[in-house]
Formats: sequence, structure tokens, C-alpha cells
Amino acid sequence: MEYSLPATTQNLLDRQSLLLASLQTGLQKGQKQFILTEENKLKVKDSFFKLSSPEYILSKGYSITMKAGKAVKSSEALIPGDIVETVLFEGRVSSVVVA
Repeated sequence: MEYSLPATTQNLLDRQSLLLASLQTGLQKGQKQFILTEENKLKVKDSFFKLSSPEYILSKGYSITMKAGKAVKSSEALIPGDIVETVLFEGRVSSVVVA
């Protein structure tokens, strides 16, 4: 003896199956879009960190002048006779402040 569902029950089951399949497809698309969005955010952050790194800035011709291991931020922090070190992209230079 074979059992069959009443037509209305089978119809409801079929509609629910279609809805479930549609939701699964939407979820998969949403996951892919989420991953792409997050990858793009990471790429932007990576670019920002590379462009703001001291090495990148030094490669553009800037330098960092240091006194006692700390960056000099103002000429007022220096007096004649101070020994400073200038960090370049390729190397370092020691100098004596004269004025």
C-alpha cells in the first residue's frame, strides 16, 4: 500500500521547498558578496598602511632626524653641538648642529 499526501498538503510542501531553495540561493549570493566586500576593505587598509609606512615615506625623499633615539619635531629641541642622526631611505647620516 502506497501512501500519498493530500493535494493541498503536497502543494504546501512544494511551495515551502521552493522557498527554501530560493533562500539557500540568496544566502550563498549574500555570503559571496560579503566576502568580496570584506576583501575590498582589507585591500584599502593594506594600501593605507603601505602608503603611510615610514619606509614608503622615506623612499619619497623625506628623512627623519633623531636626537637620542627620538624623532626631532622642532628645531627648538636642538642646540648647537647636539649630535643628531638623519635616517634616509638608504642609510643614516650623523651630524652636529651648528646653528
